[in-house]
Amino acid sequence: MLTSPRSSSLCLLLLGKWLPFSCVTGHQQANVSCIIHDDCLLPCSFRPPGTVVIHWYKQQIPVHSYYYNKDQFGLQNKHFSGRTCLFNAHIPNGNASLLLRRVKVQDKGRYKCYTSTRKGNQELFVNLEVKALIQSVIMELRDETVTCSSSNIYPLPKVTWATDPPSAEEELENVTTKTTDHKGLFNVQSTLQIRGNVSDYTFFCSFVSADKTQVWTASRKNQGGPRLSS
Repeated sequence: MLTSPRSSSLCLLLLGKWLPFSCVTGHQQANVSCIIHDDCLLPCSFRPPGTVVIHWYKQQIPVHSYYYNKDQFGLQNKHFSGRTCLFNAHIPNGNASLLLRRVKVQDKGRYKCYTSTRKGNQELFVNLEVKALIQSVIMELRDETVTCSSSNIYPLPKVTWATDPPSAEEELENVTTKTTDHKGLFNVQSTLQIRGNVSDYTFFCSFVSADKTQVWTASRKNQGGPRLSS
């Protein structure tokens, strides 16, 4: 399998956009976080010049190889087929960074960049975290329950409830369920049982992302319409 001209052009374009901010030199490990379905840069550098052999692995799984001055796909795992490329024009300058396209939940993990030149061998490691952002929260108010739901999230978010006026903690006991789709993304639904006379109460349901960078809150009053904020 050969890298198409379109793929090479994409790598060059992304190199100019991302590399100054993402390339790690002189470090043995890097941490990278990427959005699911987006393209992701895994940084790696080595000491040029000269002929180089490059192997990228996820644990022991072959991800991408380069030797004899060209990409080698013979041993590439099918999970990565058609989704990887190097910045070939910049390899002579010591750039062995890997572009991983259309990131999936299953791409999460520890990667190794192995390079070998006449100056010696080197191993650099990249820890890849992936996430799917919270896009919306839907709240439904029925006779005796309030339900909040959100879909296509990763990792699993935390769900919290509150009311105005405030309710006792035991009155906010809820049942939260989660399912995963074929892509590994979470669909989350949380249901709160309405207790007592709360006809004029406003209910608040918050979805908090695992890294706490996102908080989406839906609110609804018994006699009012829904309101959503992020």
